[in-house]
Amino acid sequence: MAVKIIFPYIFRGLIDNKEYDYFTSGKISDLLKDICMRYPKLAPKIIDREGRLKGYVKLFLIGEDSVIITDNSKKVKNGDIIKLVVAIAGG
Repeated sequence: MAVKIIFPYIFRGLIDNKEYDYFTSGKISDLLKDICMRYPKLAPKIIDREGRLKGYVKLFLIGEDSVIITDNSKKVKNGDIIKLVVAIAGG
C-alpha cells in the first residue's frame, strides 16, 4: 500500500488526466520530489525555486479531521490520503 494523492481538476491535463495516483510513503518533502519527477509539467505549477509548495497550493491529510500539512518534514504513512488543493481567485 502507498500514499494516495488526489489532484485537482485544474492540473489533470498535466498528469495524464488522472484524478489520483499513488506514491511511496515518507517525508512530505520526498513525496513532493516524487510527484515532480513523475509529472514534470506539474512541478512549476506547485513548487517554487526553493522546493516548497507555492503559496496557493495546500496539502490536506484526509481523515476524520482533515488537516493542512504545513511541515515538509512531516511523515506520511502507507494508507494515508492527501488532497492537493489549489486556491483559485477571480471574478
